[in-house]
Amino acid sequence: MKIRINKSRAIGDQEPCFIIAEIGSNHNGDIDKAKKLINIAAKAKVDAVKFQSIIFEELYINNKKNSDIRKLYKKIEFNENWYPELNTYCIKKGLFFLSCPTYLKSIDLLEKIDVDLYKLASPQVATYPQLIQKVAKLKKPTILSTGYCTFTEIDRAVDIFIKEKNKKFALLHCISEYPTLPEHVNLFLISAFKQRYNVPIGFSDHTLGYDISIAAVARGANILEKHITLSRDLEGPDHYFSLEPSEFVQMVKAIRNVERSFGNGEKKHLLKKEIAFLDNVRMKAIAGRNIKKGKIIDKEKDIFFLRNVNGIDAWALFGPERFFSKKDIRKGISITWKNSRKEGNG
Repeated sequence: MKIRINKSRAIGDQEPCFIIAEIGSNHNGDIDKAKKLINIAAKAKVDAVKFQSIIFEELYINNKKNSDIRKLYKKIEFNENWYPELNTYCIKKGLFFLSCPTYLKSIDLLEKIDVDLYKLASPQVATYPQLIQKVAKLKKPTILSTGYCTFTEIDRAVDIFIKEKNKKFALLHCISEYPTLPEHVNLFLISAFKQRYNVPIGFSDHTLGYDISIAAVARGANILEKHITLSRDLEGPDHYFSLEPSEFVQMVKAIRNVERSFGNGEKKHLLKKEIAFLDNVRMKAIAGRNIKKGKIIDKEKDIFFLRNVNGIDAWALFGPERFFSKKDIRKGISITWKNSRKEGNG
């Protein structure tokens, strides 16, 4: 199954992997840093950039227990005035603009700029059915992350989309461990999700480096989401496990190279270079000793095989048929159809 975003881009099998540069909160509250990251994502030729629509007051009770969270959020919140400017900037760069709505009002802000698709983070998928339903009712393509979700919680979210008659959704396999250890990734879930839900399946990668990202695409991920930062040395919750600019460019190039290797799963005809090489390595029959005219050729004692331009192919002599010499054949001479024949052939 595929979901179509617009006339030029779809997500699903037989489509290029939809690559999302996860900026998240790595802008550190600075719109200029956000634009720099968008520029890097555009240079890497990804499909979309993604932010997090987070505001402390919309998500937490303001009490002493949450005072440390409030301090952190004030450094990484997504300014609600940024939506139009960053969306326009992404469009100019040829990118889709995404921002995960974490509170109901943020959906209204995203609708004001008429985003093409939505991404729901796993905390909302697991715990916030009202928000899921509001997005589902929009009938727009939506990517649902599954990091904090059990199968039961994924099923509940999927049911909401089905009840709202919105079949334009995909799921994102994700492990909400930062960074994720390779042994916890469980990439086999990509194919398990495809069998269970019959929708496009992606992978949100929180591992260090990008080798697991490439493996996920090779395992069939239709979407790949990876964090990007200007520097892992910056302060903030996500920088330390994100990719820096040059790494992100290298990752996208590697993914596109991997995709070019997929083919169609059918046995191809040999390439011209393969045919030329094969002709040079064919094993041909050579007389292992002198063979008299009219003699039955002993395939074990009279013949050995070497790579050679002339001579009968080894496969032609592999079988029960008997062969006769048509003339005297000296040791070391190629056995050909001019100096030998199959039984029954004159």
